[in-house]
Amino acid sequence: MPTVVKRYPRFWRSSCWQNATCDLYCDEKVSYNGEGSCYFAQKGAESGARGYMLQTMGAAEYRGKRLQFTGKIKVKSLEGKVALFLKVLDAVPEVVLEDLMPGRELTCVGDWQELSIVIDIPFEARYINFGACVQGNGAIWISDLLVSEVGTDVCITECTSADTKLDAPANLDLKLVDPDTNLPFAWRFNSSDSHFKSAIKQQDNRQSLWIFSDADLVPNSGERSSAVGKFTQKFGCINWRNQKVRFSADMKWQNVGDWCGLMMWVTGVHGKVLRFSTMYDLRLGGDADWQPVTCVLDVPALACNIILALTLNGNGEVYFSNLSFDIAAPDEPTTDMQTGPKNLNFAD
Repeated sequence: MPTVVKRYPRFWRSSCWQNATCDLYCDEKVSYNGEGSCYFAQKGAESGARGYMLQTMGAAEYRGKRLQFTGKIKVKSLEGKVALFLKVLDAVPEVVLEDLMPGRELTCVGDWQELSIVIDIPFEARYINFGACVQGNGAIWISDLLVSEVGTDVCITECTSADTKLDAPANLDLKLVDPDTNLPFAWRFNSSDSHFKSAIKQQDNRQSLWIFSDADLVPNSGERSSAVGKFTQKFGCINWRNQKVRFSADMKWQNVGDWCGLMMWVTGVHGKVLRFSTMYDLRLGGDADWQPVTCVLDVPALACNIILALTLNGNGEVYFSNLSFDIAAPDEPTTDMQTGPKNLNFAD
């Protein structure tokens, strides 16, 4: 019997998870519409562990363009999920954007199916990794691959992050309330201090988010409190890239011993903070009747998510109402955390 010699695809490589094994070769016996195919399998992997068949290419000619990666996949066996993937890396190299097709994977054995990824390549891009991945154990054939530039009429498929369920801010009018918790849909209250309480309340005929705390302040005068409670909301920001955004609310507070205010983060891949704004330096404490407050940030091309927060530090109570999120004018000043050294003469 003649020896079967596997022919490996030039420029492609495999990468398996820890003790798992990968198999990668061209398969002349299986084709898609007469086109050759590649066989890829991962064996001995833990549930959820990804194995990749991938290729790396330079990103220079795609910078500032919308890129589409398509391919046909036929699943032979599977105990997990299968997808195409595309990762954009900078010069470090560090992943700055990626699409692993969460929620769009193939999950069962089947005949040829087309998968597609569309992503805007930022000017920071240096390399692009692309190919197919098997999550868990499985075997596939892949064929008819194409990488091409497409117009803006083709929608981006790029994911934001695995735990992001919203693609725009939600429930800013606070009308959707969970009757069991009396907390608003799409907003999450976070505090590690048992002194904090939160709810939706009617205050001065306004539907308002309320945070209360009777926590002790740091005993030494002038020091800030480590006790904090905040409502947060996280959503994908693909639609706001390369624009300036504004997060606003009306606030009323009483007996605030430290500070209260709005916060906003713009984050990239794996939660890396790209922009950040807080009202810490404004020292909104003591007592104040309703007044408007605003955060403004630039959303860079590498941004994946935006996080909004309504915050109380220390003790007191604060009400938030009339929440809004919109695009700011290009010349509107941002409220980023100031860069550079501060208070070098200790006067503050």
